[in-house]
Amino acid sequence: MFRNANWSGRLASAAIGAGLLAASTLSADVVALMAGTLHTGTGEPIENGIVIIEDGTIVAVGPGIPIPGDATVYELEEGHITAGLIDANARLERQDIFLPEEARPAGDLSTFFVRQLSFHNDGAACVTCSGFAMCPLSSLHGEFKSGTDQDLEEELGCPCCGWPSHNIASILTAGVQPAITSTESSSEVVPHTSVLDVANLRSSDYSWLANSGVTTVFVAPDTSAVIGPQGAIVTTYGRIRDRILNDSGDVQAVIGTDPYAVGLRNSRPFGQFVSSRTRRPTTRMGVAWVFRKAFADTQDWIAGQEVTGSDQPPAEAFPVLQKIMEGDVPLRILARDRNDIEGAVRMAGEFDLKFTLVEPVAAYDCWEVLEQTRPEIVFGPISDSSVGLRRFSGDDNRTRLGTIRELFERGFEPALSAQDMRDEEGLAGQAMLAIKAGVSFDQALRAVTVNPARVLGLSDQMGTVEVGKRGDIVLWTGKPFEATTKPAVVVVGGRVAMNETDD
Repeated sequence: MFRNANWSGRLASAAIGAGLLAASTLSADVVALMAGTLHTGTGEPIENGIVIIEDGTIVAVGPGIPIPGDATVYELEEGHITAGLIDANARLERQDIFLPEEARPAGDLSTFFVRQLSFHNDGAACVTCSGFAMCPLSSLHGEFKSGTDQDLEEELGCPCCGWPSHNIASILTAGVQPAITSTESSSEVVPHTSVLDVANLRSSDYSWLANSGVTTVFVAPDTSAVIGPQGAIVTTYGRIRDRILNDSGDVQAVIGTDPYAVGLRNSRPFGQFVSSRTRRPTTRMGVAWVFRKAFADTQDWIAGQEVTGSDQPPAEAFPVLQKIMEGDVPLRILARDRNDIEGAVRMAGEFDLKFTLVEPVAAYDCWEVLEQTRPEIVFGPISDSSVGLRRFSGDDNRTRLGTIRELFERGFEPALSAQDMRDEEGLAGQAMLAIKAGVSFDQALRAVTVNPARVLGLSDQMGTVEVGKRGDIVLWTGKPFEATTKPAVVVVGGRVAMNETDD
């Protein structure tokens, strides 16, 4: 529930409304959130906690603090308050897809999009249902008029799917195309490029994230390059110009099969036919060669020596690689299998590189190596089998549910990521799975707030509910990460991104 000025007393009850007000226009300069339990992330929970946000910043935290008269107040007597969730390795959509399991055609996704242009018997091309009857009103599409009709001032389309719009397939639901990459493919070493150049900050995927309590994400590039682009840190709601917190984040390297297997596979020469994909690496050995040579070449470049040999990084990459070696640009290495994790640690040691280890699925099989180096870790999604984009890679076929618990038991403080997973398998769902695997509630909460803020170098801005930090707050219907709990109010930078409370 919420009320404006002259709020007094505790509301007797609060019910969760059925309507979802995503991307709400409610963005009062002063917002007050009240709940039976406040988890600040800095100590013991506070009973009957209150958080006051003014001009996007937390200005007061605690029990019994006065509520400003001009505040918009949201309260759930049985609710809980936490800092906004942070995904330190989010894979966001490049193009939305509408592909229910029962309608999935044979072949790859390119077949699906080609068939979206197929024609029905009535002569009208439904780009949404494509002959698979995805749209509930597909049988009526022949009745809808085209915008080319001279008698119509505006196009009259299907109220469900928007037919006859030819762009409707890109705005229906969120998803990530696994078979397509956006990383520059002229080289396997492209740290001078940025994922932000292909990010669509108006994508509906951000609304999905905000509605699930995720307020900040590290937009990770795909895994098709050995040393890929720089990522970006953005918030999931607000004015576009205000949402980019860091447009030149960590550079992501990948040790494993992805650089030659994701998207259009690298290949050996075939007769006289060559393309941009006819190159190394085509094996794990080739991946290690490209990674090691990139930094060896950078050492020569720094020393003023001529860089020679095959597989040279582009000239534009050397200044960024130098900054990585000097520690000015953070490096993350994605490595899933034991041999890849050990290889990443060994090669980073050769060049004295500090790095964050991403998605170490087989960490349980190489504790000795990890405990010696103790890198920052971004783990997840939690699963006992390949899920999401990882089902296209053979690198995570030895997953184990208890690995996240063992990381905490051995003194690591991993950040938990849902990557491309949403809804029940999103970041809050990942925290729930961690708890089921034996992680404590406090550890799970840190894994999606405090720890990712630290990994991203944003601990002074977010991750805990403290005075002076960003107004990124989630008011939950009950104790977070339980099956029946969901966000009721999500505040991003002091603006209400979602409100599902009953007025």
